[in-house]
Amino acid sequence: MIRSVTFAALLCVCSWAPASAQYLPAPTKYTIVTAGRGYTQHFYRDGDTVLVDLQMAKSADRHAIHLRTIVDAPTTTQRSWDPNDPSVPCNSVATGDWGDPFDFWRQMALDDSIVPTEIGKDSVNGMATTTYEKTAPQGSIELWREDRYGLLVKAVMTLKGHAPVEVFEAKAFVVGAPDSAVFDVPARCEWKK
Repeated sequence: MIRSVTFAALLCVCSWAPASAQYLPAPTKYTIVTAGRGYTQHFYRDGDTVLVDLQMAKSADRHAIHLRTIVDAPTTTQRSWDPNDPSVPCNSVATGDWGDPFDFWRQMALDDSIVPTEIGKDSVNGMATTTYEKTAPQGSIELWREDRYGLLVKAVMTLKGHAPVEVFEAKAFVVGAPDSAVFDVPARCEWKK
């Protein structure tokens, strides 16, 4: 669903086994804000309930999009709606994947023969990170992985013959329960877990 916006471009370059490191278990109460080329995405999680707010800017090939999706994480039951247009009906998304940001690194482990190279330490928006690089015939990708939980927080891809492109960056990561109001579902969208 949502991951396709962020990671479709990465999968062509990022096939490797995850680097081995010890991380704390992913928190179940957090807010993460990511941004990329033409989109911003907020992940709000409080235990089993997740709300993903996706906003995509208008471009030459599409109109602006604002989509909110509430998810029961254990069952992946989902309900989506457009908060700006109440005439658009709510829908249930039939997928087992809600786009857990703590799963991005593992999801890219598609080829055990290629391991990323650790190239240093850095900081991304106040988050201590380890930087990795992976090269392939079609180009390279540099990744920043948050040191405490292993959250992938930044990706910059360079295809041969092209300038580097920032695919996405975590603008904020806050551990703790989000404001309960973010989980409000419009009356027109009956929510049953």
